[in-house]
Amino acid sequence: MSFIEQNKERADRGRRWGVESICQVLCEQGIAIAPATYYAAKSRTPSTRAVRDEQLKPVIAEVHEQNYGVYGARKMQAALRREKGIEIGRDQTARLMRELDIKGVRRGKPKPTTSPTRPRRVRTTWSSVSSNAKRPDQLWVVDLTYIRTELPPPARRDPTRPTRREGSRLLRSTTGTHRGRFPMNPASTEPRAVQ
Repeated sequence: MSFIEQNKERADRGRRWGVESICQVLCEQGIAIAPATYYAAKSRTPSTRAVRDEQLKPVIAEVHEQNYGVYGARKMQAALRREKGIEIGRDQTARLMRELDIKGVRRGKPKPTTSPTRPRRVRTTWSSVSSNAKRPDQLWVVDLTYIRTELPPPARRDPTRPTRREGSRLLRSTTGTHRGRFPMNPASTEPRAVQ
């Protein structure tokens, strides 16, 4: 609608564009809009939402300024309820703040992602290198990218230290316990109760 409104009085080579010709060109470009739709939108009264939005915008700007311009949508909604007694939703508050180009202050420091001032390292293009080859099989290119294809190799074991399994066997044989419950009688293999 705004495009038609801006260009309907425009003239080119002495001919005025007009609403009908603009709608015809838009239809040819795949944007179907009839002239009657334009005229109906022009004569239509503003909606209740649009009227209320226009009433709330100056109030939001005022409350934002009173609170040093630090409130975001959630705190702005709470401040409007508390200070002005206005019932408004958080999403509506956020939408109106976007339309007014009002933002809250964020805590913390922004994390830099890129540094455009740092010069980039220029990589060699293989097309310039390969042009030096005078015959086939004279220049070879190798990609040395490491790609892990299987599990990493096992860590080396210290031969002087027993493994976990060997350590538990060693512990059982020296303490005489069988699975840590009963001490074994060295004379027999039967477990005896601990007193």
